[in-house]
Amino acid sequence: MRAARPDSNSNSNSSVQPDPPILDRVSTAVQTEIWLVVKEEPSPGGFSDLPSPLDDLEGIPEALLALEAQCQTLIDSPDVFPPITNAVDLPFEVAFRRPSVVARRTELRQTALRVMTARDLILAWRRSFVLFADWTHGIDEFNQLRSDDQMVIAKNRFIPWSWWITAWRSLKAGCDGICCPNGTFHPRINGKNPTGDPNLNEFFKDICERMVQNLVAPMREMNIDEMEVCLVKVVTLFCEDVGLSPSGKRKVAETREKYIQVLYRYIRRRNDVSSPSEAASRLAKLMLFLSTVTSLHHIMNDSVQFTSLFNIIDWDGLSRDAHKLTPSAQAK
Repeated sequence: MRAARPDSNSNSNSSVQPDPPILDRVSTAVQTEIWLVVKEEPSPGGFSDLPSPLDDLEGIPEALLALEAQCQTLIDSPDVFPPITNAVDLPFEVAFRRPSVVARRTELRQTALRVMTARDLILAWRRSFVLFADWTHGIDEFNQLRSDDQMVIAKNRFIPWSWWITAWRSLKAGCDGICCPNGTFHPRINGKNPTGDPNLNEFFKDICERMVQNLVAPMREMNIDEMEVCLVKVVTLFCEDVGLSPSGKRKVAETREKYIQVLYRYIRRRNDVSSPSEAASRLAKLMLFLSTVTSLHHIMNDSVQFTSLFNIIDWDGLSRDAHKLTPSAQAK
């Protein structure tokens, strides 16, 4: 891609503004980044012979897909890493640096063949934690952050990140409910006779319906693809800068803008997107999912604390720690 020449007409980009009703529902920071991305769309005949810095973004989608494949196929030998059956009573910070003490890397099965039990939920949670740790350490921009900034981001974004991939997993499996990475699922409650585990029916009462209605259904309607899922997953990781150092905030803002740019450029190449305005509108819709996964995060925090307090589900120390808001997030 080549850089566009500066356009002297200040109204030249008015035709590519995203649909205002959609943008009104996106955060101000993301609105600004979407608009900056759209403004960089080159006009016909307005190309320069100089290489564009955006050319460096071309390899990102393929690199993300390669990372995805690597994380999906990482499997630990049972001879070297026996199953972990005891409670994992470790602080989040320790477990994130040593994910092998949380769970063995087993095959990720997205089959939704068996109704989930409370024990299945805990094991699936641990496997998702290990997957998150593996994936984040494969993101260069994450590794470039200070160690303390890495931990703030990891702890604040693990659960929203997990809901995003859970929705995608449920969509691919054709599951009317929540599909977990260990071949189990929690069915959506339809009618007066729920078929899920009684303890999980209460735990997922609000969560499951919100995920299906606000994530899975619109993802299906948009015909979202794997590349968009991968890119939104990175934006989800870097969408907040609360509690970070000044250098961390700058790095997160730069990274978020970069991946939104990559996502927009990818959308422009979709066969069903014919104009910059359509691409910007689709981008805004994808960014709306960020608030949905954050909302699910808060609801699940409450559910974990409630079921732990009354011994309904035997959450261990790690999961309880992960579902406590950090002081920086509470101050938001």
